[in-house]
Amino acid sequence: MNGPKYNGDGLRDLAKELAHDTKISKTLTDVVIPTFDIGRNQPLIFTTAEAKRHKLRDPKISDVCVASAAAPTFFPPYYLKTQQSKTVTREFNLVDGGLTANNPTKCAMNYVTEMLTERYPEFYPNYLMERYNKDEYFSRIEPIDYSRFLVISLGAGDAKNVDANKVEYMYTAEEASKWNRLKWLVDFSKNTNPLIDFFMEGSADMIDWNVEVDFKNTDKLEKYRYNYIRIQAHSLNGIRQRQGEGQQAKTRQQVVWESSSRQKEKERQRAREVSASRKSAAAGGLLRGAR
Repeated sequence: MNGPKYNGDGLRDLAKELAHDTKISKTLTDVVIPTFDIGRNQPLIFTTAEAKRHKLRDPKISDVCVASAAAPTFFPPYYLKTQQSKTVTREFNLVDGGLTANNPTKCAMNYVTEMLTERYPEFYPNYLMERYNKDEYFSRIEPIDYSRFLVISLGAGDAKNVDANKVEYMYTAEEASKWNRLKWLVDFSKNTNPLIDFFMEGSADMIDWNVEVDFKNTDKLEKYRYNYIRIQAHSLNGIRQRQGEGQQAKTRQQVVWESSSRQKEKERQRAREVSASRKSAAAGGLLRGAR
């Protein structure tokens, strides 16, 4: 019961091996990495744009990745310090970014929107900069014009023991009504953290719904409603099988295939809708011609 489940050494070594000493300001594309600062009791989001402008917000990528993955009870909180000069420094005491945004899709969209609103030149297409003067090209794009966004959200998957084809719950009200405070935090029989899982899953699903509605409410509904897709694999059971529950683990190929199948079905549905619209328009033209 003392300390986190893992000491985090392997995670830190892997992050260092992959990212070396590269800082956020040097990434090849803009990144948005959420964390939570337990010292200040507030969310903290590291971004490329801020890192380029403020040295105190420009730590190493490896440090931020470890901090963003420091899930409470699993890994220890991560301490890092940035330095602007000999006398100007900043300290961070960080834990899992999932506490801030378990589904960071909206963070990324808000980041782009903020950069457009504040007129960061790198967020505007080069062809606009070549055709218009500075004031003109800034006005060519509306910051919340989601028809210009193309978003794919990749979930990490979860090990819910829920079968979509039958009613099978992780927990029941009758079962949970007997829990004490410790049981809400840790269920040793299933090796889960109920309260944390509920917060995390609820937050992720609400963001998914929120973003989906944003795209459905664009002025050009039919054309851009599929500019957003969320891919999340449920009922991954590899962990449970290793724990001796005897369930068959899904392979990565199966997960990819299922996600691809859902996307293809959406595309077929869209094609059917477009086809129906064209037939309706053609029929209307014939009727007008007959008159």
